[in-house]
Amino acid sequence: SAVTTIQTHLYQLRRFFDHEAGLPAGDELIVTRPPGYLVSVPEENVDVFVFRRLVREGRARAAAGRMEEASRLWRQALDLWSGHPLTDVIPGPVLEAHLADLEETRLRVLQLRIEAELEIGRGRDLIGELRFLVATNPLNEWFHGRLMEALCQVGRREEALGAYQELHAVLDRELGLEPSRELRQLRYRMLHAQGARRRVPVGAA
Repeated sequence: SAVTTIQTHLYQLRRFFDHEAGLPAGDELIVTRPPGYLVSVPEENVDVFVFRRLVREGRARAAAGRMEEASRLWRQALDLWSGHPLTDVIPGPVLEAHLADLEETRLRVLQLRIEAELEIGRGRDLIGELRFLVATNPLNEWFHGRLMEALCQVGRREEALGAYQELHAVLDRELGLEPSRELRQLRYRMLHAQGARRRVPVGAA
């Protein structure tokens, strides 16, 4: 019967929690709650809750001017990601909305972490990562701008200006557009040796 099938699956799931998942006892996680069953997993055992907690803690450190600690917390949050979430699940509209929000949050945290590391002078360590992000997101001006800043931070101004020219060519070819005003201003500051850092970090809003 359907009830027997469900009970069999619940038994197997409890055994999985007990012996393989490193979680509390299965009987504590799956409890009978009329009219059915409830899965109650501690937040510290759910990556999405840990991710959001680390993001909040990072924002608090950044607000206090402790950018190195903020960067470390945001790195820990991003390290929880091993790919797109729930790739083996067919989502409905509500779950799709949650997944889209989670992906957008991940991108925002990546930007915050890069911004924090530029603020504390780690441009050299970011160049390789930013080159990869530019290559995989060729129309994303934010990544291009941060690559320019990282290169300029270590005295590679010609390469930074070359990165701008590459972006200009891609935008013109793909969209018939030129780089944004922010990027044009960044290029101007580089050309006139005024420094590359923007005055308002991405996490200020």
